[in-house]
Amino acid sequence: MEPLLNKSGLVAEGSDDGGLSRRLGELVRKLRSQHGLSLRALAAKAELSSGLICELEQGRVKPTVRTLLKLADALGVRADLFLGAVAGSGGLGADAPIERVIDHKAVDGAVVLRRQERSRMKLANGLKWEGLLPGVTPGCSFVQLELPPGGTADDQLLTHLGSEFGLVLSGRMQVELDGRVHELEQGDCIYFESSIPHRLSNPGSVPLTVLWVNFGSSATYPGGAAFNSPNNE
Repeated sequence: MEPLLNKSGLVAEGSDDGGLSRRLGELVRKLRSQHGLSLRALAAKAELSSGLICELEQGRVKPTVRTLLKLADALGVRADLFLGAVAGSGGLGADAPIERVIDHKAVDGAVVLRRQERSRMKLANGLKWEGLLPGVTPGCSFVQLELPPGGTADDQLLTHLGSEFGLVLSGRMQVELDGRVHELEQGDCIYFESSIPHRLSNPGSVPLTVLWVNFGSSATYPGGAAFNSPNNE
C-alpha cells in the first residue's frame, strides 16, 4: 500500500488520504461563503459544474490541477497559497485571510524550508504536488511535481497568464505545447509562455520528478485571468 499524507503534510500509513479531500472541501466552502457565492454562482465564475464543486466540498473527489487553479482564481486567492493551505497543517479561521496559513519568516537573512516541512498533496491522475516556500517570492511560485509512469498532469491542455520553467530532476518528461511534443530527460529544462496550450506527462517507466516554476500568472496573483483550456467545461 502506498503511503498517504497526514494533516501536517507528512507521510502517514493507513489513512484515507490524510484528510486532504475533506480539508479542500472545507476551504472551498469557507471561501465561497466569505465571497457570498452560491454553488451555482461559483460554478459559473470558475467555469466548472456545480455538481463537481458540490462533490469537492463534500470531500468525495480528488481534483485535477486545472480544477484547483480555476477555483483559486474564481475565489480570488493565489493558487500556491490555496494549495498550501489545503496540504499544510494550518486551518483557516472564520475571517482569517488565506495568506496567514503559510508564514515563512527569514532568519539571518534567509528563509529555509526543510524537506519534511513541505506542504504536500496528491491530486487526480496520481500527480503529487509539493509546495516550495509558497507565498515567499512575489510574482512566482515554486513547486516540486511527481508523476507516475504513464501519468499526465491534466486531462486537458491549460492556458493562462504568465510563463513557466521546468527542470527534470529524475525520469523523463513530455511537454505538449500547442500540438508539438518536447521530450526532456534528467537535467534538461524548458521555458515557455503560459498562453500556449500546454500539458506535461511522464512517458517513462519510472516516476518523473520535476522542479516547476510559474512566473507572473494567476497561479501567484489573486484576481488574475482564469485558467482555461481549449475545451472548457
